[in-house]
Amino acid sequence: MIKELSELGKTLRGQNPQSEWVHDALKEEPISMEIVISEDGSFQKIELFERKMTIAEAITAKKGKARLLLDKAEEVLCYGGKKSEKKHGLFLSKLGRYKTLNDLAPVLAFYGENKSNGVEKALKEFETAIPDEKNRKGNIGFRVQVCGERIHEKTAIRQKIIDTYETAQKELLLKNQKLCSLCGESAYPVEDIPHGMIKKWLFRVYGGIFH
Repeated sequence: MIKELSELGKTLRGQNPQSEWVHDALKEEPISMEIVISEDGSFQKIELFERKMTIAEAITAKKGKARLLLDKAEEVLCYGGKKSEKKHGLFLSKLGRYKTLNDLAPVLAFYGENKSNGVEKALKEFETAIPDEKNRKGNIGFRVQVCGERIHEKTAIRQKIIDTYETAQKELLLKNQKLCSLCGESAYPVEDIPHGMIKKWLFRVYGGIFH
């Protein structure tokens, strides 16, 4: 039954018209702002638009974590001063784990070698660009000026998120690998849990036959 349910889940995912990106590592998240940058990481503008959904990295228990390339102003710009430094640090740390991706080069420059004309300039202009405070609370993405799609929506970015997730899951499985008590394999483990209470009940009802 466990195997059949797992296979059914795979089948249903495959029937989804967007099945390429239906994965536990990805999730639909709201976005209402984007930072537009040039190829060298220079800040160009911040655009506010009507809230819409976009596929991004899935984060469970968001507290103490940052999402790759799509997050709040506190994480993305360190908006809010010292109280946002930890959140911003988590965001930068997450970026660092994906730094080998070519698509991330403009964003890394935005925070690195072009910092004064990148993130620092964006932070200075954030409140002017988004004058209504309540509009500053949404998620912010990145887009390179000459591109139509946001950076977190690029195929290479999403695929790397999936690959990273699956690698972590495999490592976790190896660390806590359990073999099925029925078939001896680990794909669909059914644990051999003691059934002491059931045995006691059977003994009371049927006597020593089950002893």
